[in-house]
Amino acid sequence: MPAIKREIARNTHSTGRIRFGLVFLLALALSACGSATPVVIPSATPVPPSATMLAPTITQPTETLRATAAGTNQPAQEALLIPGPDVAFQDVQFTLPTELGMEVHAQVAPAMDILGEPYPARAEFALANYSSQNNSFEPQLQIYPVRELGQSGTQTVDELKELLAERPAVLMTGIGIPILPPQHAGQLIDVQVEYLTFGNGSGVRVLTQFAQGMWPIHNAGLVYVFQGLTSDGAYYISAFLPVAASFLPDQVDDPDLVPPVDGTPYPKFGSQNFDTEHGDYHRAVTRKLNATPPQEFTPNLSALDSLIQSLRVGSAAASNATLMATPALTMTTTPLPAAGIGRIAFASDRDGDDDIYVMNADGSGLILLTNTSAGERLLDGSPDGARIAFTLGGENYNDEIYVMNADGSQVRRLTNNPASDRFPAWSPNGRRIAFVSDRDGEFPGTVMEIYVMNADGSNQTRLTHNQATNTCPAWSPDGKQLAFSTYQTESEARIDVMNSNGSGERLLVDTPGKDRCPVWSPDGIRIAFTSQSGSSANIYVVNSDGSNLINLTDHSSENTSPRWSPDGQSLVFASRRDGNSEIYRIGVDGRGLTNLTNHSSFDGYPDWLPGGPSLPVESPTTGSAAVPCVNAPPTRLRVGLFAFVNPDPPLPNNVRSDAGKTNSLVGDIQPGQAMKILEGPKCADGWVWWKVRALETELVGWTAEGDQQNYWLIPCSSRQNCGP
Repeated sequence: MPAIKREIARNTHSTGRIRFGLVFLLALALSACGSATPVVIPSATPVPPSATMLAPTITQPTETLRATAAGTNQPAQEALLIPGPDVAFQDVQFTLPTELGMEVHAQVAPAMDILGEPYPARAEFALANYSSQNNSFEPQLQIYPVRELGQSGTQTVDELKELLAERPAVLMTGIGIPILPPQHAGQLIDVQVEYLTFGNGSGVRVLTQFAQGMWPIHNAGLVYVFQGLTSDGAYYISAFLPVAASFLPDQVDDPDLVPPVDGTPYPKFGSQNFDTEHGDYHRAVTRKLNATPPQEFTPNLSALDSLIQSLRVGSAAASNATLMATPALTMTTTPLPAAGIGRIAFASDRDGDDDIYVMNADGSGLILLTNTSAGERLLDGSPDGARIAFTLGGENYNDEIYVMNADGSQVRRLTNNPASDRFPAWSPNGRRIAFVSDRDGEFPGTVMEIYVMNADGSNQTRLTHNQATNTCPAWSPDGKQLAFSTYQTESEARIDVMNSNGSGERLLVDTPGKDRCPVWSPDGIRIAFTSQSGSSANIYVVNSDGSNLINLTDHSSENTSPRWSPDGQSLVFASRRDGNSEIYRIGVDGRGLTNLTNHSSFDGYPDWLPGGPSLPVESPTTGSAAVPCVNAPPTRLRVGLFAFVNPDPPLPNNVRSDAGKTNSLVGDIQPGQAMKILEGPKCADGWVWWKVRALETELVGWTAEGDQQNYWLIPCSSRQNCGP
């Protein structure tokens, strides 16, 4: 109970979504205290389980209000009946799978008041001929202009951004995902959680059921919900699509008549063990719904995902006053492939230190690799994706180069001298590493030259002798040349190329700005680099002979550190277009721009790790089966966070060599002591386990988050404020 109360205290400032969720958590807390009667969520306007939860929309001809909170009247348009499969309306386009019907009603829905707050006019699509037993939701998609949302809507957008940045595999019970329009009810269940990418944005989908009290899960209430944002942050996409599962009852009028799920019955009202039995039922339904294949739902979840993934929303500014009903589509970006092209490593200070993380090509599966306080940046992945070379910061400009395996193990130091050694770059065969050092300069940092060494750190040899500041060496794919940036003065930098032995240095690119950090395309035909002019820096692409210069990003912000994908079809780079440095991905044609990190901290210096399996993004699992950890509370932790051992009761947490009670004990962490989450989660023995590092003792190992009765690990807001 203390852990639940503390969680409630942290979230009482948030929206109605959180408030309803907190009442569910309070119900769980009362359950732990032995409450014998069912808990009903209080409401000023009670809504029975069969009532419509979605705020009503107006489909008949009416006046369309301007897309602002002020709500100035504008001429209206009647809903249009648009045949599929390809639907285009209001700068929105999607493909309608045959299984979902072949027509939609499209309109600009008027502004309206929801729970006391005005919501702007929006593009709305209702799917005609959609087979559904759901009496709470009509199958529809809504597109909201973000800049016209009020305070509560804006907070929902911020919460969704935070969720998409963190991408938790398991959602907190009763809270679920942020939702527009707001629902005057809580989310009873959140299953089949998936993070989807569509044409020019991303989001999250779940299957859920809304209610204002505990109630059995049934097909009349089960709904597929998708909430997403365009990559430019201009539009919010909300979809409610009813679904059904064959093992669920179609309707529930009397909970006492609900059939059991895998032998677990719904508790009888008045039962002395109602809360415990309801928890058993909830876990049984969650487990079975998560284990149900997509094709066994009606409609097929894959068809619903296909509709969402085909979405493309136009780039017309959301701040313009009126939504103009027109079938034209102004944005034609296509989603970039994510599978089979490798992973992305990058540096981030999201937990206070500069550490190295790795993620999938779509931004999912985030894992922390390093955890020192010195700061790791300027990284480069080996050609086979098995190792990462990086710069570890030191005092008095004494940066050094290290190498580690791609899973963060076997860290080894390669350079060791009082100078600054930076910008490691693997040769194509993985046998040598080029780097930058000021070891031969009179003043640290004033003259930096290009060096090369063997991959084990031996045979360090200087290549350049031009008494300039030379940075960012990059090998050509055949290993015969090195491109690099050279500063002739503090305000002038250009791109030069030389032979891999240091001979034949020659000019490649010299624009009016600072040209730096080149990188060759995998086929050797093109070179990408950063060019800065004033406060603006952009990613350019040029042929390897210096011809055909193209500004790829063309943005007023700072865009740096480009790296080609292994298939040569896209680049990752760092950009401050959202106010802080984030990792973005963009196609070589300038389309498909996607924010991969979407976090408030610094994220930069990305590079690809070719090959290797995708990083896991599912719920905590046992073996390879993607099923929830059935005897554990919903996880509240993620990699990179800090936590401390719950002092109530005052018992230490055992730390083991791997997840599971049978693995060897390596020590314990005492009540109130803090730790950093390094890896996880894993499910073993019915518990969720995390790999942690104790801040006080530096002990590293796996420890469990809690059991059915209590959380043993309490999340912290920061390293500095971690403790009871």
